[in-house]
Amino acid sequence: SRDHVIITRPNYATNLEVPRAIGCEMTYVDLEFESRYRLDIGRVSAAIRPGVTKLISVCSPNNPTGTMHTGPELRALADLAKEKGCYLLVDETYSELTYGPRHPAGEDAIPAAASLGSHVISVSSMSKAYGVPGIRVGWLTTTNARLQETFLAAKEQISICGSSLDEICAEQILSRRSELIPATIADMQRRRDRVASWIAEESEWLDWVRPEAGVMCFVKIKKEPVGGLGAFYTTLLEKHGVYIGRGGWFERDDSFFRLGYGWPTWQELEEGLVCISKVLRG
Repeated sequence: SRDHVIITRPNYATNLEVPRAIGCEMTYVDLEFESRYRLDIGRVSAAIRPGVTKLISVCSPNNPTGTMHTGPELRALADLAKEKGCYLLVDETYSELTYGPRHPAGEDAIPAAASLGSHVISVSSMSKAYGVPGIRVGWLTTTNARLQETFLAAKEQISICGSSLDEICAEQILSRRSELIPATIADMQRRRDRVASWIAEESEWLDWVRPEAGVMCFVKIKKEPVGGLGAFYTTLLEKHGVYIGRGGWFERDDSFFRLGYGWPTWQELEEGLVCISKVLRG
């Protein structure tokens, strides 16, 4: 039988496509707008097939919603995976760009996923928080020695080693982490707050769950745009040069769209919001 994977949605497209491409059987646990994208551990538990489920896969901070699983939720998920004998994979790519307390105390503390047990794997990279996707540096983290050897063997079939120049760039950037990350968070928080005020202004048309991390949000269109959803996306791109990620990218209805506020300049962000408002009205 095929390996069985449980994966939450919405999720970063690669996290959905890779297990599908290698022939895994997949069960989806959807994070719902109405519950503010909170994770229902009970639904994950109900989806597990004893002896068949190999992996539970989540993305936190979430791409595209910008929401996060809490510390207690991650611990409960790790405990469940251990009890059922499967691995837990946590995509933590945006974990360094969080807007709340950097180090919440006690039970609310959000742990590094790989610290939750030898059955837990975390994934991250320098592409997002550090803004350097071109150097192609990222990592898998696990305390499981057998998995480490397996991952190393797999990597050797793809590339023997990383680029020395890329690694030098990564080392230089990471050595300035304490300087770079706080400045990035402050800038992204200012951008998120601008989007929040825009959403409030457009409350007749739009709603969202306020992001807790990352550089994007998943906006819900409450009222169909004049001309329809298809024309909305086409007109934005072809007439105004505004490219947002329609919900279908994340296996959701196109009445949702991902809005990224981290990449554009401040002026481009402002102009993009104006264009979206205009095209909603036809």
